[in-house]
Amino acid sequence: FRQTIAWLLATAFAYYAVTRFELREILELTAIALVVGTILNVLFIFALPRYGKVLDEFDPTKSGWKGITSNKNSLGQFCSAAAIVLWIARRSLTRWRLIYTVAAIVNVFLLLGADAKTSLVALMGTSVLMIVFRAFRAQRQLFGVVVIGLLMSSIVVLILVLRNRNTLAGGIGRSG
Repeated sequence: FRQTIAWLLATAFAYYAVTRFELREILELTAIALVVGTILNVLFIFALPRYGKVLDEFDPTKSGWKGITSNKNSLGQFCSAAAIVLWIARRSLTRWRLIYTVAAIVNVFLLLGADAKTSLVALMGTSVLMIVFRAFRAQRQLFGVVVIGLLMSSIVVLILVLRNRNTLAGGIGRSG
């Protein structure tokens, strides 16, 4: 029941924000909130390590940074989302470009320190997709699309060859 109420309140707030603010203002407000969250995470991890770090003596895999969040996976989710949003803000809002750039890079390092592997994979995948979509939006030339297509197809062929090298070697009469 609490999750339903939280979801309804979040939806109501999102509806209010979308109807009240322009997209650029929403991006700016979100970026400011994420920069503040990043600063608080850094303060909790380095200035207040008692609260900002998780140390499990019995299971070292559960150790890592947690910042202002409840656990390292929540910090990882925050950092991966913050890195992407701040990078977009860096490109769109030029007034505070340096601050957004530094905060995005700090979030990547916080993500690495949190040791949240799922969030790291999500960040890497989203970053690759951003590069691909950016290349497809370049209307003046298709060079970026061709290069990305060739790289991706080369990687797929290389993976197929390496995974099936014994079968391929047996097909030509050699041992793998």
